[in-house]
Amino acid sequence: MPELSLLEKMRERNRRRESEDNTTKSLEKCKPPELDQDYCDKQIQSVIEYLNAQDISLMDFPEEIRHRAFLIEQDLTAAANDGDKVKFDTCLTRWRTCFH
Repeated sequence: MPELSLLEKMRERNRRRESEDNTTKSLEKCKPPELDQDYCDKQIQSVIEYLNAQDISLMDFPEEIRHRAFLIEQDLTAAANDGDKVKFDTCLTRWRTCFH
């Protein structure tokens, strides 16, 4: 196999780097969205403000519904602790719909 010139070696190295960069970018696209405490707080506050604006009191609902909401809160907390934004959003929606 003939030896590569310096220019050909540089081109080959750049091709490998570009390939590695593309692989890294592809993997980053697969990562779930970031979930931080500020996001969680804002989303929960938004739901509470919505319920307050609708003049909805959680104590006006039967114990079964409040218990179901309590169980969803556990899932909501687990999702927040795991950093799972999709599950967090899903649980928060499920929680809100208990009272609407």
